[in-house]
Amino acid sequence: MGISASALVVSGAAALVYQSVWARMLHRVFGVGDQAIATVLGAFFLGMALGSFFGGRLSRRITSPGRAYALLELFIGGWALLTLLLLPRVHALYAFVGGGLDYAGLSLVRLALATCILLPPTIAMGATLPVLMRARPPEGTTWPSIATRLYLANTAGAILGADRESSLIPYPARSRSVRSGRPRRRHG
Repeated sequence: MGISASALVVSGAAALVYQSVWARMLHRVFGVGDQAIATVLGAFFLGMALGSFFGGRLSRRITSPGRAYALLELFIGGWALLTLLLLPRVHALYAFVGGGLDYAGLSLVRLALATCILLPPTIAMGATLPVLMRARPPEGTTWPSIATRLYLANTAGAILGADRESSLIPYPARSRSVRSGRPRRRHG
């Protein structure tokens, strides 16, 4: 239980760091922070719901929940790195696809493209808890108490990630990806 709870703390923290970085990167694509944040939050909630739903159904077939959890986390981390390459290209792709559309049409194209990029990792994030719930409970514990502890660990990690987001990202990545969403100020 201790290892899985610890993994969920780290996972929850990483998820909030990803969310913050993606919102800042999409701010640069959309040019409007509200649309970027709404897109990231929408993709997160949709992906988490889908991941929880499908993860719960698929977890019944999993024979090694720890291994399945590790594979999900590796996929999430790998896709998060891939988004550093994909999200900056959304702007060019939506300009190509949305040529001639009005503002509302362009916004829908940007939303669809960004959501397609963000859904795979968020679906995997949503599947992590149902997959870990398939592990055999320790003697003398009940599933509700285990579920509560795992959910608490993941939520505590998310709080940690929200609070410490900038200190958890290595400086080179922070300077390139996180700051890319901030407007540049020129003096002189």
